[in-house]
Amino acid sequence: MTHSETSIVEFHGLSHVGIVREDNQDSIQMREDTSEYGSLYAVADGMGGYSNGRVASSLALETLFGTFYAGNPAKTAQNLKTGIQNANLEIFKTAQRMGIGRMGTTLTAAHINSNKMTVAHVGDSRAYLIRDGKAACLTNDHTQVGEMVRMRILSADKVRTHANRSVLNNVWG
Repeated sequence: MTHSETSIVEFHGLSHVGIVREDNQDSIQMREDTSEYGSLYAVADGMGGYSNGRVASSLALETLFGTFYAGNPAKTAQNLKTGIQNANLEIFKTAQRMGIGRMGTTLTAAHINSNKMTVAHVGDSRAYLIRDGKAACLTNDHTQVGEMVRMRILSADKVRTHANRSVLNNVWG
């Protein structure tokens, strides 16, 4: 057997409000599936600067999972893309119905089927692959400072103290 045939996927979800905020706007959803669809794991982090981030993150995952598992199981990447697009639309429509202006969330999802993983990502909730005790980040933050680092305008060691470190440039909602 090759390494990929004997690989074990361990998944865990934990969210904590932390010491800065009073409201936890994180949502986590996981579905281990042995059918032709495979397994889907996702996290969404509601945006604290907007209204109802908890509603946005929960709705995003509900819509993503519903869309993904209703799609063609042979079109994983398309199902993820359509799921994220549908989540964006649902968040927008819900905010309009509630009369609250804007609400938004980040969303990061990993789909695993057999020995293939597909990652979908919007915002700054990172996806890591941990193998043999080593972590590798699979995503790039969609933030102003993240873009500045990639463009080599800002050094990576300045990110944590930069005034715009939390300003997202790609979110859904």
